[in-house]
Amino acid sequence: MQMSGRFRRWRTTLIIILAIWPTTVLYRITISPFNKRSYDQRQWLAARPQDRAAMSVSALNLVVTSRMSTEEVRVALGPPDDIRSVFAGKGTLDQGFTVWVYYIGSWPLRAYDDSYLFIRIDKGGLVVGGEIGGS
Repeated sequence: MQMSGRFRRWRTTLIIILAIWPTTVLYRITISPFNKRSYDQRQWLAARPQDRAAMSVSALNLVVTSRMSTEEVRVALGPPDDIRSVFAGKGTLDQGFTVWVYYIGSWPLRAYDDSYLFIRIDKGGLVVGGEIGGS
């Protein structure tokens, strides 16, 4: 019994998708540029954004778990590249928080565009969270 040309094309396409998709996911997980080194204050402050990325997960964990104040964050990570106000509820800053933004590079070939370390700070000036994200 012969397969039709249409069925063979669909089967080939499906096999290719099933082979490529897990490889792509595994590549993105294992080659993440954000968790390659432990945070070191001197290295962080002297590093280019691309080099900071390797310490980003470690730096984020330190800053968030310590519930640092804004001054402690400034000492640990330096001045932010940007500060954004985020409003909650009815749009008053009292109900929201500020986000300190640190640019950590761009890797378009790894499916990471411009990437940032975001540090969320409450109205009392303490870190309440953070994440690594992009735009």
